[in-house]
Amino acid sequence: MMHCLRNKITILLATVFFAGCSDTDAWSPERGRFVQAYSGVMYEREKGGDSTDTKRRIDSVLNVSGFTEAEFKDRFNAYMRNPQFMRKLFDSAQSVAARQAAVKR
Repeated sequence: MMHCLRNKITILLATVFFAGCSDTDAWSPERGRFVQAYSGVMYEREKGGDSTDTKRRIDSVLNVSGFTEAEFKDRFNAYMRNPQFMRKLFDSAQSVAARQAAVKR
């Protein structure tokens, strides 16, 4: 199941990357916090491992970012209504996650 999710995330991120969404406006602090949290969640999901451990790591990312799981889901659903913003979000989150992965290697 994790392999399937990982493939879907990879395909989604590749699609966004090739859509040419490199022009990002300056993020508001609140949106910047969401991007940081979202990229952390993506990174932890990509690491995989035991589902309980992954959930614990994701909860930790959300806690450090100042989100509860419910708040994060609500914010994600609200942002999903704006496809242009979501493209920018995915592009930025991919960059942040790649930097995190490079640092943690």
